[in-house]
Amino acid sequence: MGWFVGRRDALDVIAAAASEARIGRAGVIWVEGEAGAGKSMLVRRALADLRDFTPVVAEADELAADVPFGLLGQLLDTRQDDPFAVGLELLAWLGDLQDQGPVALLIEDLHWADAASRLALLTAVRRMLEDRVLVLLTARPESGSSDDGWLRLRLDESRCRRVAVGALSAAELAELAVTTGLQLNRRDCERLHRHTGGHALYVRMLLTELTPAQLAAPGAELPVPRSLAAAVVGRLAELSPRARNLAAALAVWNQRVPLATLGWIAGVDSTAAALEELLATGFVVYAPGEPGFPVRFAHPLYSAAVYADLPPTRRRQLHLAAARMADASGALLHRVSAADGPDERLASELEAAAGEARKHQMPALSARYLSWASDLSIGRAERERRQLQSARVLLAADPGGAEALRPQLERYASSPLRDLVLGKLAWRRGEQARTEELLRAAADSGSPTDIAAEALMALGLHYAVNVRGQDLLAVAKAALQLPQLDGGVVSEAQILLAFAIAEVDGPVPGLAVLTGHLPVPASQVLPADAEVLVNRGILAFFARRYGQAAEDLRAVIGLVRQGGVTSELARAHIYLAWALLILGDWDAALVNGHVALTIGADAGQQWPRATAYLVTATVAASRGAWQDANDYVRAAQYAAASADTPESRYAAGQALATLHRARAEHDGVVAALSPLTGGNDGRAIPVLSYFSWWHTLIGSLIETGDLSAAAEQAGHFEAAAAARSLNVEPLVIDLRGRLAAARGQPEAAMAAFRQALALAGPDFPLLERADLHHRYGRLLHACGNRQGAIAQLRLARQLLQPVGARPYLERIDADLTRCGISADRGSARPPLALTEREQDVVTLVARGLTNREVAAALYVSPKAVEYHLGNVFGKLGITSRRQLRHATIAGPLH
Repeated sequence: MGWFVGRRDALDVIAAAASEARIGRAGVIWVEGEAGAGKSMLVRRALADLRDFTPVVAEADELAADVPFGLLGQLLDTRQDDPFAVGLELLAWLGDLQDQGPVALLIEDLHWADAASRLALLTAVRRMLEDRVLVLLTARPESGSSDDGWLRLRLDESRCRRVAVGALSAAELAELAVTTGLQLNRRDCERLHRHTGGHALYVRMLLTELTPAQLAAPGAELPVPRSLAAAVVGRLAELSPRARNLAAALAVWNQRVPLATLGWIAGVDSTAAALEELLATGFVVYAPGEPGFPVRFAHPLYSAAVYADLPPTRRRQLHLAAARMADASGALLHRVSAADGPDERLASELEAAAGEARKHQMPALSARYLSWASDLSIGRAERERRQLQSARVLLAADPGGAEALRPQLERYASSPLRDLVLGKLAWRRGEQARTEELLRAAADSGSPTDIAAEALMALGLHYAVNVRGQDLLAVAKAALQLPQLDGGVVSEAQILLAFAIAEVDGPVPGLAVLTGHLPVPASQVLPADAEVLVNRGILAFFARRYGQAAEDLRAVIGLVRQGGVTSELARAHIYLAWALLILGDWDAALVNGHVALTIGADAGQQWPRATAYLVTATVAASRGAWQDANDYVRAAQYAAASADTPESRYAAGQALATLHRARAEHDGVVAALSPLTGGNDGRAIPVLSYFSWWHTLIGSLIETGDLSAAAEQAGHFEAAAAARSLNVEPLVIDLRGRLAAARGQPEAAMAAFRQALALAGPDFPLLERADLHHRYGRLLHACGNRQGAIAQLRLARQLLQPVGARPYLERIDADLTRCGISADRGSARPPLALTEREQDVVTLVARGLTNREVAAALYVSPKAVEYHLGNVFGKLGITSRRQLRHATIAGPLH
């Protein structure tokens, strides 16, 4: 650390974040600066000061940027291939390390990290809230503008502190000179500063290379080159040929290498003597205590300067020599670098290697191989085909990289592959007409099967988003008729077909398609079928089979934790939350709603937020937490405005309606829900939507006395349900009973209520069932049947007491009082100021889960669970999990 000077403000920022990390407030320090500015020196000095922290260090390698988990593989021996799962694994590992004290996680050169590691690391970092972890990241300025989620974290001042490492000042140059034994006056320091621009690496080099006399020589300029690269080349020119050859070979190899291997590539026999000369320059370092005495450049800028100065012929010779010593992947890189013209043989090898890279889930490397193969191809057709294949692979791995190729691809000759790639790029840009035109051409009957299948899948997504059910159905059927489809494409096509049929004929026939394709219980589904299962669960939800939906979606979440990959984890949690809310497990619904919000935020998704806030608003309003309910309703409305999708707009309207319903404000319910019908007949209502809100609207119309509108809406409701193959008979009969009661026909009303209750199965919504018992009880009391009324009111109370539906319970208790019965309210517990996370931990611990199981369910670290559990124990004045479970028996803690 003798070379380190200044940066006091930056060290203070890091020290402050470390102090917070020590007490369980994890933080991120983003150290940003140009190459050679001194980022590594800063973080290494900071790490040396954190003596009570366990250091964990990983350094990204430019040459491993295409290798999935090349960075995190330095820390974890993972068998997962999904970044989200690896991120959770990293989180758990860091949690274990915290048993020994706080942890400092240093990630150097994030700008070179592979995409999978970046996403996995982001997953872990986002969930480090109450952990004793300090994350130090070094990066180039441009790396923070990526759209993979790091930009949002970098700009989040509550989570991330940015430290800019810029040029050294003249005063800091003087301080740095002192550490080398030099005393420079003010004039000499200012001249050195002007000459180097304060570039830390160049300053250190000149202080090492120049004598005091040279640094103090008269004149306005120093007698050395103005650029670091020129200075490096000039210094090497003073060395012997063997030392220069060794440096040239090291620049070509461009990574750490055993000294003997380096000597063979360079053609140098006296490697020890040559190395001694290079070590004296400070450009090269080696590890004498490790096998093979590995050598590397001290900084990438030194390597770049040497490589740029090599004549083309010498560079080619060294690359060919390096290819003979490298592994298969490295050999291809060196052979490509040595190529001096088209080489069809090498191009074919690269294309084969690209195929192998795809098989091993390395799309970025596959795309790079294909791009190199294109450059080496003989003939325009092969050159274009390989570049199009590269863009096709990039669409999944790096869409921005594929978009950058678009002007070039537009000039290519028309082909199914070109139409596929340009069509998918048009979809990303929102060009609807061009998307359809190009993808239809790519899916033409004359196209190769793999291209036609991919085009049809993309076209199906286009039709699904634009709610074109008949077109979606045609596309799905066409895809399934293609010959020799692989299993993954068949499953994707079956999902498309199921949703197409659901859009046209209703969710029940659509669900039958996926049940036929995946006819096993959720507990027997393998991770490879997680995508099918999540969609089966979602269709079961829309088919009003909430118990089945909950079973399927719980299983999906379990499969993801076992390594199953699904891109719809947030959707699984949100529909599980909704299903549990309907079935009456409100606390578990809140847990899943909160999780869906965090996962959606990680992915930058807006659509799950409105539906998640519908769940939280419903529970808050139904429990009488009015301020929370108002906040959630506003959040749902904001999320709906941001997402601007039918699903989010309907969720926001329903969230507002639940607040009014809990307050018995029927005019407010009508105002919130009427716009969702899109007209009196409800034809504009999406086929795949939660249908019960319409029943709530009609009920409120009855309560406001608008019986003609209610009767008309009830007819439309029944017809729309039949058109969707939905069984809503109990709800329809309930509405008939309510209309009869409002019209003064009590006998008909009571008969309808009895029939509706008899038909209400296990999937009947909890609030609707309780409301039905409540209304029936009130009617019985009005008709003089006191005992019957008490029985029905008590049934309503028994349903709502466990979930703490205070406003509804108060109305039921008022009716019981009118019947001459004092309701047994139990021992009232004052509300506790628990945070959302504390509530979730309580819910899961009370159900018998261990800290690790709770952490897995919430996608946080066990340390975070310990932190929240400690807070809860303090608020409740308890000391054990058993006491906590006993405390929750009395009802929800809120």
